[in-house]
Amino acid sequence: EVSTLEDAERAILVEQLCARVDLPMQRVEVRTDESGESAELALAKLVLKQLLMLRHYADPGAGDGFDYGVESLARARRNEAEAARHGLDAEIEHPFGKGRVGIRAWLGTVLDDLQPLAVALGWDGALEPLREMAGGGANPAEEMRRWLRRESGGLERDSRGREIVPPALLREWTARRRERLEREARDLVRTVDGPEGAKLAPLMEGLFPGGAGRVGDGWRLEEEEDGMAARTWDGRVGEVIGLAVELIGIPSVTNCPEERLEEVERCGRFIARWLRNAGLEVTLYDDGRYPAVLAALPGAAEAEITLCGHFDVVKPEPDDRQFEPRIDGDWLWGRGAADMKTVVASYMVWMAERVRDGQAPPVNLLLVGNEENGEADRWGTPHVLDDLRRRTGWEPAFMIVGERTGEEGEELVGKVCPESRGIVRCRLVAHGRRGHTGVAGAGRDLLDTLIAARQALGALCSRHLTLASADGWHSSARFPFLTVGEPGVYNISAGEGELGLEIRPIPGEDLDAVVHGAEEICRELGLDLDVEVMEPGVTCPPDDEHLGLLLDAVASVTGSPAAVGRKLPGSSARFAPGGRQVVWGQSGIGPHSAEERHYLPSIQPYLEILDALADRLG
Repeated sequence: EVSTLEDAERAILVEQLCARVDLPMQRVEVRTDESGESAELALAKLVLKQLLMLRHYADPGAGDGFDYGVESLARARRNEAEAARHGLDAEIEHPFGKGRVGIRAWLGTVLDDLQPLAVALGWDGALEPLREMAGGGANPAEEMRRWLRRESGGLERDSRGREIVPPALLREWTARRRERLEREARDLVRTVDGPEGAKLAPLMEGLFPGGAGRVGDGWRLEEEEDGMAARTWDGRVGEVIGLAVELIGIPSVTNCPEERLEEVERCGRFIARWLRNAGLEVTLYDDGRYPAVLAALPGAAEAEITLCGHFDVVKPEPDDRQFEPRIDGDWLWGRGAADMKTVVASYMVWMAERVRDGQAPPVNLLLVGNEENGEADRWGTPHVLDDLRRRTGWEPAFMIVGERTGEEGEELVGKVCPESRGIVRCRLVAHGRRGHTGVAGAGRDLLDTLIAARQALGALCSRHLTLASADGWHSSARFPFLTVGEPGVYNISAGEGELGLEIRPIPGEDLDAVVHGAEEICRELGLDLDVEVMEPGVTCPPDDEHLGLLLDAVASVTGSPAAVGRKLPGSSARFAPGGRQVVWGQSGIGPHSAEERHYLPSIQPYLEILDALADRLG
């Protein structure tokens, strides 16, 4: 509301400016070396990213040579491989497809382009470490290699020609690195004051020797007996990680033309066998296209709460090396590490502990092998629940779906999300007549028809769906694929084309109106409509008893009220009877990407909260 004409004019101006900025459409991606850099270099890289973002805001055409198409992405991957082999001395394909260029020369060109903007903002001096590299200076990885070679008097090589670093020398380098980190951190604390200093001080607790560590500390360094800064995982967390590594090693790929159904089945059988050997009562659903596993504590199959997850994964990026899991510090890397085989392993270990300890809380476990492609086929979650209703009359009173909810990446405890978006997936199919494109009477242009359908569907979704909101909680509508004809075939008209539509609706959206409108559009344009999946978003009733018990368990372990959120990606939560569910998982980064990894410190608090929940269930 506004009280004066001037206030109204100002409100309109602000709204127009915000609309022009269109923040979500801007993307700047910078790949950099991360090997023990100095604070100055870390600042230089942050400044570079900010300048590039501002450069794109000022000139929307900047960077248009890289369009995120197939060839641009393939070129980027080839360039990354060259940089990994040869560092800053590599010669790469020009990022915009203009021949070849040395990395140093390209870095220098970018810095020259940004120079006027950096000077105007007073940021020019911060870029000096990058200018030194562009002029021939070493990056941190090369500085480390030079130091190791110099201090060793020359590194020996193995049978494959790789340099061997003596452990004692690596420990010395690590100790020097720790000293520099501590020195730079102390300098930072001294130089930052005022409100920002007050925010920074608590994050530094536990970093320096004698500091107190606790749940919620930002970070800290730990000194192991051998002098190495390291982290070891044992006990129940070590068991979870070991099991997760085994699961990640099984390439159980779905949701693509090259699904590995034998591996999905192998993964399901591995899980079933492991749980059965741990003493649980196990049902393996394996007579459909995709398997599922239902595990219960002895004599407690019809439990109040069902822990839910999936053991299928999307295809690897860029190749099968993602199925060779590795641990790097606090991170477990691999396809499925964050989505969601580490949580699957956590559930399996936790259920096995209940058997070993003679406990029988009213909890069972359901794991499916086709979550990534929507669970429309047997044995997805709705099919298992329907089967159990028919055979036993049972259904869970509450479902906990363990998808990742620590989405910043390094939260010790993920948000509890009682609201989740649903999913709608449709295919629009156009049929034509194959024939020579150069003669009279050639078939209709299916591409034009499908593009017209896309425009009409976009308008339809804008009318019936909430596609924008101030708090980020809104539906989305995407067209993930459009295929017409055969690449390289120019003189034959296409006989068929397809357009895909995926909607992620928040609870309460009128999906029937959207589907009815899509049917009308298809009739007008002569298209076939195939609605593969249509599941609305869900909201757990706020007074649900089990939701309250879970929130209380989180608070008891962390010492503070549970963080409550909303889950944007769809999940099995949409199948919960009566919407009585939450999505609540651990922390990780980059699901479905080449950077996928799971934050290992989030495992222990998760298990402890499950313990506390079991205590409250009696």
